[in-house]
Formats: sequence, structure tokens, C-alpha cells
Amino acid sequence: MSNPCTPFAPSNCSMTPPPPMRELIDMCSRGCYTPGMSKKEKEIEMYLRSPCDSGCWTPGPEEEDEEEVTEETLTVAVADAIAEILLSSTSESGTSSVFDSVGLTADLSDYIRRIAYYSKLTIAPFIGAVMLIDRLDSQHSNIITHKSIHRLFLAAVSIAHKALEEYQLTNTTIAAIGDITMDELKACEVELVTLLDWELGFSDENLYKYMELIVGAAGVSMDLVGNIGFLGY
Repeated sequence: MSNPCTPFAPSNCSMTPPPPMRELIDMCSRGCYTPGMSKKEKEIEMYLRSPCDSGCWTPGPEEEDEEEVTEETLTVAVADAIAEILLSSTSESGTSSVFDSVGLTADLSDYIRRIAYYSKLTIAPFIGAVMLIDRLDSQHSNIITHKSIHRLFLAAVSIAHKALEEYQLTNTTIAAIGDITMDELKACEVELVTLLDWELGFSDENLYKYMELIVGAAGVSMDLVGNIGFLGY
């Protein structure tokens, strides 16, 4: 015998309509609506059913916690980016200079991290240092070699620090951080400003442009800059 409550049944056929969707979902979540479920309703019930008695399960996949960005991870990322930018301009050999050093053989990124860690400087002198070395590259590219880049960067940071920040580290401190003598640091500073013909200006526009370059290469958000230690510019 056919079901009297088909779509073609007489209008006087009694049929209990299904509950509204919102009520259906509420009933399913309480586990009190199971008879006569459609396939879709069963899917909803299965989705909302808690696997534990306390109902502590939240439907849907849990989002993974984002890795916390710390001062250390930011410093490493920015130091790596600066080293990559500088090394792209260095050559294996070039003109001998006061910047040449056989003793400083540390990885450049590690050397930059060392300066950042012990100096507690903001990012501004590091951006300024990249700007100065970029200017030098356009005028005396033969000076920038794998043997000279460490002392060259230290001298550039020292000069940029004096130009951009009120808080001043002494040359003695900067030299000790860079693992050279104070006289060697002074000689490097004098040579650098001479080669640049005292072109030592730092406009806000250029600082921001180089900052975007470095932070972009580091793969970190500009929103983080200024919030944590070394990135305090």
C-alpha cells in the first residue's frame, strides 16, 4: 500500500511538519531528535554530536596555534636579511683596504646578530649601515669583498648610530662588540667617510625605503617593527 502522505496525497492528510532549522540544530545538539531524519539532518546530527559525555568538543577543525614571534626570532630574521643583501654586493677579491681582516671569519649573519645582541641598538643604525654600504658600492664596489665586509659593516653601523640616535655607545664599546681594537674602528670610520666624500645624510624617506627592503627580505610584518627590542625603530 502506498504511503498516503506523498506529495500527491489529499490536502486533508495529517502530517507533522519538520521543526525549523534552528530548532532542529538545537535539538540535534542535545541529542533529542533522531526519528525520521533525512540524510542532511543525519549529517547535521553527526557533525554536532560530541564524542565525550561532557559535550566539551567544539565542532570543526581546531586551528593550530601560531608560533609566537619573539625578539630572538625577529633579530635572526632581520640579521639574515641584511647579510643576504650585503653579500649580494661582495666579491671574492678586490682592492686591499683598511677594512680587510683575516681574523674575522664568522658568518656575516652571526656577526650582525652579535652586534644587535650586545649593543641593544634599534634597527635604525642597521638600516643606515646598509644605506652607507649601498652608496659605497655605487662608487667603490671594488672595496666590498668577503674579507672587508665585517669591519665595513661595523664602521657603517657606528657612523649611522652617531647620526641617528641620541643614546651614544662609545667607540671602545662598539669596537669590543665587533672584536676589533678602538684604533682599528677609528681607522675604518675615517676611511669610510672619506670614500663617501662625507655624504652621510639619512632622509626619512630613504630610511623607510630601505627598512621596507630589509623587513620584506626578512619575511616579517612591518606591524611588528617597533614592538620588540632590536626592531625598535
